[in-house]
Amino acid sequence: MSNFESAIKNILERYAPMAYELDRDSILLKQAYEDLIKQGALGLLIPESCGGKGGNRTDWARYNIEMASCSGALLFLQAQHQFSVHRLKTLLPESLGVRDLL
Repeated sequence: MSNFESAIKNILERYAPMAYELDRDSILLKQAYEDLIKQGALGLLIPESCGGKGGNRTDWARYNIEMASCSGALLFLQAQHQFSVHRLKTLLPESLGVRDLL
């Protein structure tokens, strides 16, 4: 099972049953986000050579669709993380690589 398949399975099994609560309870949302960090889900688009989980945009789109069906708030937090990393990459000197950024 690929990293994305595993992450999607986790979303469906773990977060779908509590979708309503995730979007309304900030403590539960924070715990879910921390779980995603522990699982390495925030590294799904980062190349494996840089310590991430690899994957491509098609995988990522499917993952986001599944996440959106479970929790808009959780998807928003993850999207903000991805955007921040991308933005930092553009602002930092070229001498720093992706691995340094992470």
